[in-house]
Amino acid sequence: MIRRCAMKPAIEPISDKIVETLREDIYALRLMPGEPLNRKALQAKFNVSSTAVRDALQALSSEGLIAIHPRARTIVSPIDLEEVRLSAILRLSLELEVVEMACRMEEDIGPEFDAILRAQASALEIGDFGKFSQLDTDFHRGQFEAVGMLPLWTLIQTRSSHLNRLRRLNLGEAGNAQLLLDDHKRIVAALRRRDAGEAKSILREHLTRGRLRMAKFQQERPELFL
Repeated sequence: MIRRCAMKPAIEPISDKIVETLREDIYALRLMPGEPLNRKALQAKFNVSSTAVRDALQALSSEGLIAIHPRARTIVSPIDLEEVRLSAILRLSLELEVVEMACRMEEDIGPEFDAILRAQASALEIGDFGKFSQLDTDFHRGQFEAVGMLPLWTLIQTRSSHLNRLRRLNLGEAGNAQLLLDDHKRIVAALRRRDAGEAKSILREHLTRGRLRMAKFQQERPELFL
């Protein structure tokens, strides 16, 4: 069974829920870079204590999604392209190795991947990019789980908040989500054939496609970037 694993500090469940909500709002650009986060307004919105809000904001700060300035404003951070570059290299290097390991497994790739692909198709059909993105995470995390390398996925996620924001931007481009879903189907087919070369070739294209559009995004939406 493929389970989700969002990377964040160990905090109280109510703070955890605030983190998840605000993170999704930042990824979906409902909260824009530079936008201030008012602590009292967040307390009222979530009906929680100041401590719960403080813990949630500290968790988001540790992910690089917000900047907390002492005795000043707390704001949504811009997308840091240097962080994108570094985390993308880390992810690609580790995931290529994991795919190679998966092709050497004796066990067949489980039905969990087929279920994720069906769910992604359904999310795409109704235009739910938030759900599609979470399922994308589940798909890639599942490969690490299949070969017993979840600690490496944990390592990737600690550095991926800015990369994930760029990937969400990429999803919003016409036709890109369908391309990603088609890639997933091709990766699963290659894994089942034990064709490591093909699986790695598809994966490399899959993980670098969005990064190749960075210059375009930066030109069209400069307010989003550092």
